[in-house]
Amino acid sequence: MCDAQPMSQSRRLLVSLILLAGIATVGAGAANAAAQPLGTVLNTSVTAGSGPSGIASGPDGAIWFTEYNSAKIGRMTTNGVLTNEFGTGITPGSQPFSIATGADGNLWFTEFNAAKIGQITPSGAVTEFDLPNPFSAPLGIALGPDGNMWFTDFNQAQVGYITPGGAIALFGGMAPGSAPSGIAAGPDGNMWFTQDFGNKLTRVTMAGTISEYTTGLSPGSRPYAIAASPDGSLYFSEYASPNQIGRITTSGTITETSNGIDPLAGPTGIGAGPDGNTWFTQYDTGGIGRLEGSEAQLFTDNIPPASQPTEITTGSDGNMWFTNFATDQISRLGTGTETLVSDPVISGSGQVGARLACSGGTWAVPLRSVTFQWKKNGTDIPGATSPLYVPLAADLGSTLSCKVTAHQKAILGPYFGSSGGVTVTAAVTGPTGPTGPSGSQGPTGSDGQQGPSGPTGSNGQQGPSGSEGLGAAIFHGAFKVRRRHSFKVRFVVTSSARVSLSIRRPGAGKRRGLGSLKRNAGGGHFRVRLNLRPGKYRLRLLAKSGGRKAKDFVNVRVIR
Repeated sequence: MCDAQPMSQSRRLLVSLILLAGIATVGAGAANAAAQPLGTVLNTSVTAGSGPSGIASGPDGAIWFTEYNSAKIGRMTTNGVLTNEFGTGITPGSQPFSIATGADGNLWFTEFNAAKIGQITPSGAVTEFDLPNPFSAPLGIALGPDGNMWFTDFNQAQVGYITPGGAIALFGGMAPGSAPSGIAAGPDGNMWFTQDFGNKLTRVTMAGTISEYTTGLSPGSRPYAIAASPDGSLYFSEYASPNQIGRITTSGTITETSNGIDPLAGPTGIGAGPDGNTWFTQYDTGGIGRLEGSEAQLFTDNIPPASQPTEITTGSDGNMWFTNFATDQISRLGTGTETLVSDPVISGSGQVGARLACSGGTWAVPLRSVTFQWKKNGTDIPGATSPLYVPLAADLGSTLSCKVTAHQKAILGPYFGSSGGVTVTAAVTGPTGPTGPSGSQGPTGSDGQQGPSGPTGSNGQQGPSGSEGLGAAIFHGAFKVRRRHSFKVRFVVTSSARVSLSIRRPGAGKRRGLGSLKRNAGGGHFRVRLNLRPGKYRLRLLAKSGGRKAKDFVNVRVIR
């Protein structure tokens, strides 16, 4: 698309590159919006001539995108309503390109024609950070496992990161003109990126050590976008002939496929979907592809052939969202897959002093981690970030709820789920003991006067407090699990109990025990390896303490 040249001329020539580029930013979410039927498309127009390019799900659950031509950042709800196009604070003509959600709750974007990295809050406040070299051209950007935003420098053959506070570090070692482009966090704790003109896949450690891989990569294929996959590898697009999608393991083994892909497609953007498959854009011919194994399925209905789909991301609603550079549209493509299968549930009495437990919900995506935030009348309770919470006297009469943030395995953006509310009631205590007997009357005096009454007896002891109920909740992030692969099943209990885990086919078969352990109040997990035939199963968590029992269930699907 171009060679590295002095800044002004290089940037003009690089327009062709930008029109063809697509860096995947995968996974953030929020509200439990419904996934649309597979293949259905909703197109929403934005400002004419704005050239939408990068796209990401934001920390607020909305869809955020860059406007390359108009130097703005846009925001859209998952219902397709354009709410904002922020331009204040962004350098005019800076050509914002890629965008990604950061660990600080803001979004970060590259400014290709201004040698800057931008930060935008969910309310639209922008801060820009200058790169040391004014001839830099930052292109791809992604959140790293260290909490920093990692980016590629297309012009200077560098990769670097910027901390949430704005400190910048850069690493070289690649051939001049190699054009680092797409970047993503890998499941191995490193960052992986492509070299468009260098025709290489590259790994960089958090310390900046660079390793390059070419074996198995077609010459001149021009790898561009890259994204982590739930299967523990990374997938990348190859823009040039023969128009393929590649896969690289964390050990550097590369394989490629062109099965089902339009031979003139020009694959660019790429990302993992909530269904566990890899999705990509076809920039040159229009349409979106879904890769299942080594075979692609194409979706072209209601996507104009000349729309130039660029970047693609998973939305909080379980759909795929992508930018159309030529038609100035943001589009939603239905996957038929819900990210949140069942809401988090609070168990417990709701009485002051009695523990509540929040389950993690059931998710249709493999998860890396689940975090919790308890809320009082809709407002965060400071420090209440455990799956357990004990209502205080100050909570009496208020409504408590629990928000769960789920991070998808190998994909760093969050999804959100919220429980229903529990109204806090007064603690229940045992009855007051009976009043003691009255003292005997004193004797009558010799003069006939009545003696004084004896003292009243003391009250009996207060009866014991009523016993606290037992609550248990299971949450399991791998809705689909591979046969003979080990995985964790996490749970919480509200008091000390013997906890057991079992599995069976719904409506048939004998329940099989998977383990039992003694656990104090709090969280724990079982590590499970299922050597079962593929199909649908139901896990049961059973907690026993004295004569009390509590149980919870979650459905799993075993695949090959």
